[in-house]
Amino acid sequence: MPQRRNLVGKLRNKNTLDTKTATLRVVPKAGWSWYCAYHDTAGSGDDMDEVQFMAGAHIHYHQIDGDVCELNYREHNERKEA
Repeated sequence: MPQRRNLVGKLRNKNTLDTKTATLRVVPKAGWSWYCAYHDTAGSGDDMDEVQFMAGAHIHYHQIDGDVCELNYREHNERKEA
């Protein structure tokens, strides 16, 4: 069975998928986020405990391969909309 991949794009015909360059910009307004520089992976949550839990799952998943994650945490302050 062929491996399925989630691709962003437009199906031109049954054999051709025109894809766009993968760009996603997330700008948190409040809460916490984590980022793994080794895997270029990120996540967000409402509080530090939630973010550490999700980052811990990321570490657990990748430690099987012997990867060493480089995690950074950041708090985002709520911004007032103009």
